[in-house]
Amino acid sequence: MQWILENGSSIGALSNLVLVLIWAAYLQLFYMAYRRRRRPMILINRGKGLGPGSHCLVSNMSEEPIYALCIVAKVEENGRSWLCAITDDEDVTEGKGTSPQTHQGPLKTGEFMDVGSFEKMIDRAGALKSSVRNADPQGECSAFDAIEVKVIALYASSARFIGASRRFERFGEHGELYPTSLETQQLAGRRARRELKQLLRHYL
Repeated sequence: MQWILENGSSIGALSNLVLVLIWAAYLQLFYMAYRRRRRPMILINRGKGLGPGSHCLVSNMSEEPIYALCIVAKVEENGRSWLCAITDDEDVTEGKGTSPQTHQGPLKTGEFMDVGSFEKMIDRAGALKSSVRNADPQGECSAFDAIEVKVIALYASSARFIGASRRFERFGEHGELYPTSLETQQLAGRRARRELKQLLRHYL
């Protein structure tokens, strides 16, 4: 007790320092959790089957709404690739559609949209390079090696460009599509945003 009385000021200062460190750790954890919740999250997945006729689904799992600006597909074959915008249906692009269908627009938290079949994307890339698609009598695509889908959007809370990308490779006799990664790659860094802006300038 005598030692405590003699060193009371030092003990008090040490206690205050420990409390400051504890609060700093709590604030750091709170800030990290806050940033994680505010971080945009776009998912790209495959649905309605496994083959080229399956559909590409884009979901917004962010805390805030997003506005989809552009969707680009890259078809790969024998080390070469062809890019095409799939934001609007082909009929709309050519002015043929009676009821315009576009994949540009807002997506609330938890919402998703169907951007069409992978086969349709391959067909549109095949318009740029006819050898990309080699259809058999059943209409199955057999010449392409992989397809990558990239989504470019605006994030509501910050009005900055964000994006997401996922690549699917063709396997098996019937050309089943399988993602090359378990997660969708989020494109939110400074370099990624520059590349997204370049794509927007080209396709918008």
